[in-house]
Amino acid sequence: MNTVVLSLGIWQQGFGWAAFTVLGTLLFLLWMQYASKSFINELVALSNQEEVKSDKKLFIKEHLASTQAAISESRLAIESISEIGREKFIEVLQTIKDESIRTSLESAHTKIVDLRKKEEESNWVTQGVASIAELKHQGNDLAEYSFQAISNIVKYLQANQGGFYLLKHNGEESYFELKASYAYGKKKYIEQRINVGQGMIGQVYYEKEIVYLTDVPKDYIKITSGLGEALPRCVCIVPLITEGEIHGVIEIASFHSLKSFQLEYLKKIAESIGYNLGAIETHARTERLLQESQTMAQEVKSQEEELRQNMEELNATQEVMMREKKQLETLSLVADHTNNSVLIADASGRIVYVNAGFTKLTGYQFEEVAGRKPGSFLQGPLTDRATVAKLSTRLKRGEPIYEEILNYSKTGQIYWISLVINPIKDEHGVVQKFVSIQAEITNTKKSALDNLSKLQSISRTNAVIEFNMEGRILEANDLFYKVTGFQNEQIVGKSFEVLIPEEDKTKPQHTIMWQNILLGQAFTGEFRYIDANNKVQWLSGTYNPIFDVTGKAEKILMLAQFVTQDKEKMHDMQETITALKTGFPMAELNADMTFKSANELFLTELGIKRLELKKVQPKEVLSADSFSHITKYLCGTDEQPNHFELDLQGKNGAIKRFGTTVIKVNGSTDRQRKSLLVLKNNLS
Repeated sequence: MNTVVLSLGIWQQGFGWAAFTVLGTLLFLLWMQYASKSFINELVALSNQEEVKSDKKLFIKEHLASTQAAISESRLAIESISEIGREKFIEVLQTIKDESIRTSLESAHTKIVDLRKKEEESNWVTQGVASIAELKHQGNDLAEYSFQAISNIVKYLQANQGGFYLLKHNGEESYFELKASYAYGKKKYIEQRINVGQGMIGQVYYEKEIVYLTDVPKDYIKITSGLGEALPRCVCIVPLITEGEIHGVIEIASFHSLKSFQLEYLKKIAESIGYNLGAIETHARTERLLQESQTMAQEVKSQEEELRQNMEELNATQEVMMREKKQLETLSLVADHTNNSVLIADASGRIVYVNAGFTKLTGYQFEEVAGRKPGSFLQGPLTDRATVAKLSTRLKRGEPIYEEILNYSKTGQIYWISLVINPIKDEHGVVQKFVSIQAEITNTKKSALDNLSKLQSISRTNAVIEFNMEGRILEANDLFYKVTGFQNEQIVGKSFEVLIPEEDKTKPQHTIMWQNILLGQAFTGEFRYIDANNKVQWLSGTYNPIFDVTGKAEKILMLAQFVTQDKEKMHDMQETITALKTGFPMAELNADMTFKSANELFLTELGIKRLELKKVQPKEVLSADSFSHITKYLCGTDEQPNHFELDLQGKNGAIKRFGTTVIKVNGSTDRQRKSLLVLKNNLS
């Protein structure tokens, strides 16, 4: 009975032929046992008859013994059937002497073992594919997904190393970039790029087939461990393809060869991973497009307000338009006298009217577009698909639309419009027509982008801080944080006074300056801040109010450059000049080569009094060579002090030679530029 149950179990598991073999052998053995028992009973009855001769009885006993042995062996064979497919069956099989029975049972055992092995391999592949499919629920991070996938594959194959390459595009150039790698349980973020067609990985892009190498070139790849490097026994390169499009490549290196069912596993997971990569890329692209679509210029707000007002006027005529064609003509008359583009479509979205503004904007006459849907000829490759989908959804719902979109004119010219679409419904709420007004905002868009570029350029060279009208810090740029050492959370949301040195807070001019700034008045000049280390920093710049559309100041923008080093240099120079004035004859020259001032030592060398200096010209008291040398130096680009020998003529006519240094002192304008003439030693 156990053997019959075993045969049925083998049949249910899909091992049909093996079950048939087992059951057939069982039936044969049962029949043979039954026949043998009947034959034995007849022999026993015959041997008990007295009339049977003794030699006949001996013959009967010999056949009786052999028949009983056959029955015993058939019983042993029947009992051994329950062990088919197990390791113990081989030992049991050796006790069966009948070769035909032993051969039949051995064949069934071999088939069952093979089928179980195939089933185990199939289950192994199914479980591996399922574990990869579960990875798609772990988010849309490509880097994390790539590492999770390659580590899962390498561990499941019991391989040694693996790389996960993603296909990237840069203009017309395509290449594979190593996104993640796995070896001995550690991430190895290695910058690696393989161009399409380069090497075996790059060649897979064109062939789109799995490449399995068992004769690995010595210079191709090596598996690294703590004991050194070794050449792998095999390398498998698997393209990640969905619907004919390749998304990436997986490379596996192993010390042991991969079996056919392991290659089948790689082939199946490739498509699953390809679909997941496509979904992640689509999600990321959708998010990026959504963020871009949310940016709006301040000028567009005023135009939207104007469009809403126009729509309110059109809504006022909605009831009239639903009744008669005459009301539609009235609306057409209004539309013909506006500079904006006006379009009317039926309930299916097909054009029934356009005004002159539409023709001027798009270049299409009414005859060219009547009965067509606007999107079929106004939209092009650069039109945002997400915006188009949003328009389609809201039109199907019969909802008003306020949107910006990029369109194409008849000549292929790109332009931006601010779009308003209002559904016209009957008394039952059923849409009858759509009225659309479009205002071109191309220049506004360009201006917004231009202003953004200028602001970014300013931000790279200037510290930028935004304050609200209460003086609280809204944000600051990277340059400010870099120079001052502050972190965002240390200052954002706090009063401007966290940046002001303590000694400046009590100064009246500081209080007045900030009172005027918070009242929306601009300020230009130099001021002091403290950095994160409480060190004073000098800045030179402006505080400018930023106004909203009503002309009310809504925030304050500070643009300034750090001039602490210039201040320190100027301070050091003033101290140097003060020291020079008390130790050497020195005169100060204006940019036009006239004397501005001189110390007592210099006046003594000239033999004049201070009031007489304005009447004396440098050209009169300096030799021609000396005057020419100074003029040439001051007009040149060299900013370093100049040392030379100078001839100076006093009031008494005596000429003295001095070792002299000329120093340039820069002002904020060319007219304020001056120089110092220092007579260091008398060489006469």
